[in-house]
Amino acid sequence: MKYLFSILLVSMTHLLLCQSVFDVYRDSSEVIEPIQESKTIVNAPEVSETNPFEVSHIPLRKNQQVVVNNEQIPVAKRKKQSGTSSELENYIPLSVCGASAFLLGLLLFYNRSLAAEIIQAIMNFNYMQSFRAKMTTSLLPQSACLYLIFFANMALFIMLCYRNFSSSDFKIQIFLLMGLVALVYLGRHLLLRVFGWIFELNSEAGSFSFVIALINFALGIVLIPINLFIAFAPANLSKVVVFIGLLLVLMFLIFRYFRGLLIANKHIFNSTFQFFLYFCTFEIAPVLILFQIIVGM
Repeated sequence: MKYLFSILLVSMTHLLLCQSVFDVYRDSSEVIEPIQESKTIVNAPEVSETNPFEVSHIPLRKNQQVVVNNEQIPVAKRKKQSGTSSELENYIPLSVCGASAFLLGLLLFYNRSLAAEIIQAIMNFNYMQSFRAKMTTSLLPQSACLYLIFFANMALFIMLCYRNFSSSDFKIQIFLLMGLVALVYLGRHLLLRVFGWIFELNSEAGSFSFVIALINFALGIVLIPINLFIAFAPANLSKVVVFIGLLLVLMFLIFRYFRGLLIANKHIFNSTFQFFLYFCTFEIAPVLILFQIIVGM
């Protein structure tokens, strides 16, 4: 009996060692084949606009695309567009205003009474004649610098106004717009000289040409802080400053026309057709052409 009991115990131990209770047997129909990893590169997931809190943690590569509103946009192009918008909003206004302020500081350092003389020449016609001779001879480089400040800040003001009133991107570069503004005003001075020579109004045309220059000098200085406020102020305040800037430009234009009427009061009734021709050719036409170029590009 002892031998039989020992043989039975050994047999049961052997069976328990050979079979584990954790072994699970499945039918062949239940066997699931292992999933093989795909080596193909899958594009980035679509950006969902329904839930703004859904964030995809999959890193994007340059050759991948992002789908927004059923339109595929490459990641590299998307980053480039955002960089261009940031450059327009920050670097261009800061650079133009900083360079203009630096140049104006140099002018005032060498001639501290320059701003006061410009204001006095605008208000006093007799002083304007003597100041005109000084600005066209000994102070000619300072006149060129003041006009450069006006070209830069007027072009920047036009760009900022377009950005505030239009949802589309401004497609004209700042240097091209500066060239257009310079072409309009330098062409106006040249044609005024031709106009005075043709109709024998050299003195009146020269005086009014210098009035235009003086108004532009003062307007270029005033537009420096206005452009800074428009570019870097909050959206609501920026629109208010835009309207203030447009009002100041309109006031300068009205004063310029008023000063022109005082200069030409002796001839305006005798030469009505000539002044009407001048107003349509040199005042209205350049503004309409510049507006058409800006809107059409």
